[in-house]
Amino acid sequence: MKIAAQTEKGFLIAVETEELYRLIGFYSCYDQKKPRNHEFKIGDEIQVSAMYQQLYNLAEKQSKLTKIAAELRIVADVLELRDPVIAKLTEVPEVKF
Repeated sequence: MKIAAQTEKGFLIAVETEELYRLIGFYSCYDQKKPRNHEFKIGDEIQVSAMYQQLYNLAEKQSKLTKIAAELRIVADVLELRDPVIAKLTEVPEVKF
């Protein structure tokens, strides 16, 4: 991305197609998730601020998410340890006729 010119409200930038697709959230211009036959045209607006805000919010919550994930792992470990005991307690004896 290169600043090409300055305007009263900001800048005009030159962006390669690949970088433009990454900027709007796709891995590349070949990403399977992007709309078919999508092409950019002059006048298209890209809401970079909204995308940045979402990434910023995720980064801010990362430590909390990491803590929650660790707590869930502890619960899963406890459940796996107790699983054989619970299975034995709830086992229904086979009745033979």
